[in-house]
Amino acid sequence: MDEASRRKLRIVRIAIAAPAFVFLAVALRGIVVDYRDVRLAKRLEHARTAVTEGTFVEVHHLVSLKSGSRTPGGTVVFTPPTGEPIKFNYVGNDAKLGRKIEVRYDPANPHNFSAGAPLFGLSDLVWDNAFFVVMGAIFLFALTRASALGPEGGENADQA
Repeated sequence: MDEASRRKLRIVRIAIAAPAFVFLAVALRGIVVDYRDVRLAKRLEHARTAVTEGTFVEVHHLVSLKSGSRTPGGTVVFTPPTGEPIKFNYVGNDAKLGRKIEVRYDPANPHNFSAGAPLFGLSDLVWDNAFFVVMGAIFLFALTRASALGPEGGENADQA
């Protein structure tokens, strides 16, 4: 194999390796960031020890900016012992004017509240970044196939 062919093969390998490592780096960063977000959410959730009732004071449909779909929801108000009413938007099918829902909040910080079930789990860490992992794996596989073509090893090692 002459010098020009080796140079072209080296460029092909670099062109395949660069996106592989970028995809895998983005996936790893996403997993780490998601893990931190989930840990923060769980830490905030553990602080929510007080339970009270919130009441729907408005019922409206929230429009998704992505799909344009309309989701039922409403505005809920609850009053912690501090006396300051706290309003928040709630998304769910059970939004009916005057209906009561359970609200959990942190007594030390009533603005740390939640209504409904927590939505975090292992799937958030895996599936949000699956595309980047798969694409990185595809490029790494292509890199192994391109490396097998070169003079250092693989199919053409005898001919060099």
